[in-house]
Amino acid sequence: MAIGKEEDTNGKAKKYIEKSLYIVKRCMDLAIYVILSQLWDAQKNDQVNLSIEHRNLLLLRFENAFELSIVEQFKLLKSLC
Repeated sequence: MAIGKEEDTNGKAKKYIEKSLYIVKRCMDLAIYVILSQLWDAQKNDQVNLSIEHRNLLLLRFENAFELSIVEQFKLLKSLC
């Protein structure tokens, strides 16, 4: 889906935005995974004390049967940083 390679239609902008949001979500997934991996390593060595807010966000991530929304992902990523 290269910009300028498709006909100029109303659906083109929608497809572009949907694809962009999909890429953002996957990038956030990767960033969250990397940070959680480092957090897990630090937690094993008793170097991390998590607040209740952080624990609740992590529980939301791991106990939710559905994928987090982009807003929920952003909150988790912001909390982890």
